[in-house]
Amino acid sequence: MRERIGGTLLGIKEGMAVLITTKRMRALHRCATASRVLLVSTLLACFAPWASSADVILLGGHIYRADAQSPEAEAVVIEGDTIVYVGSRQGAERYRTPATRVINTEGKMVLPGFHDAHLHTFMGGRSLVGCDVANAPDIESTEAILKSCLASSSSSWLVAEGLNLAFFGESGPAA
Repeated sequence: MRERIGGTLLGIKEGMAVLITTKRMRALHRCATASRVLLVSTLLACFAPWASSADVILLGGHIYRADAQSPEAEAVVIEGDTIVYVGSRQGAERYRTPATRVINTEGKMVLPGFHDAHLHTFMGGRSLVGCDVANAPDIESTEAILKSCLASSSSSWLVAEGLNLAFFGESGPAA
């Protein structure tokens, strides 16, 4: 039971009447307020999305995501050599600092990820003029494709690409 009498608060603690002065009440109030602020700050730190700082943010293009539910995004955030965020422009802003380089891709396509787009020039050129048997499902289809390529070729040599050696078993092709 507590009752206010003037500038003091009368309370009962373990059966004894206790007087709390106004000065002590202010100190208790400051302590309770500080505890609430600490609790709210801790909860926000635990549950608020944490964002690091971005080196580069890509905006303004068609950003593809390999996600059927949300196939496109508005921004890509890169930190060092790692893509740390792909999503909305607003979400990307959480990572932005004064040092962040923002690149407007001007409507171009962006495919986040690692892409190996190199070509072995000789093999690439040869595959354009040779006979491609890579899609043949079996040895009979391979033979039919090779005969068709040979019939339409003006050369006495036939260069074929994509032969599946599994068609020949463990011992490989035999003459």
